[in-house]
This record gives sequence, C-alpha cells and structure tokens, in this order.
Amino acid sequence: MEGEKITSMRNNGSLKKVKSYMDSMFGSRSNSLIGWLRIISFMFVLVVSSFTWIVDIGDHESFDALLWDFTMRAITPWEIEASMGSFP
Repeated sequence: MEGEKITSMRNNGSLKKVKSYMDSMFGSRSNSLIGWLRIISFMFVLVVSSFTWIVDIGDHESFDALLWDFTMRAITPWEIEASMGSFP
C-alpha cells in the first residue's frame, strides 16, 4: 500500500513536469507548434512510405525515391488524376 502511494506520487510528479513543459513550449511561440507539425508530418510520411514499400504497391525502384515522392506530395500537393499510376 505504501509503495503504491509512492509510485503514484512519482507518476503524478512526472506527469506534472510533462504538462508544465508542454504548456510552456506551446504557450511561448507559434514556432514550436510549427516544429511539432513538421515532425508529426514527416513521421506520417515515413510510416506511409514504409507501409507502401513493405506491401510493395509502389512503382518506385528504391525506398529513397518513394520517401522523396511522398514528401513532395505532402509539401506541395497537386492534382492526382485517376488515370495516373496503376493498381497492382
């Protein structure tokens, strides 16, 4: 019982530190929000590229080319027509 209280207090203390850090980071400037958006966006592109490469549904010869293509599509979106590409 005593050990559970100490663990709970440690988790609560570390949770408060994380909340405080996040509040100060997001409350300080919009640059941190843009930075987090960049990180999350790149992680999403990386996950989608990895999935596409593993399942082998892309027409790219290398993973680098696939990652570059998906990154460019995320940064500068353009129209993708139904006639472009082919479904395996």
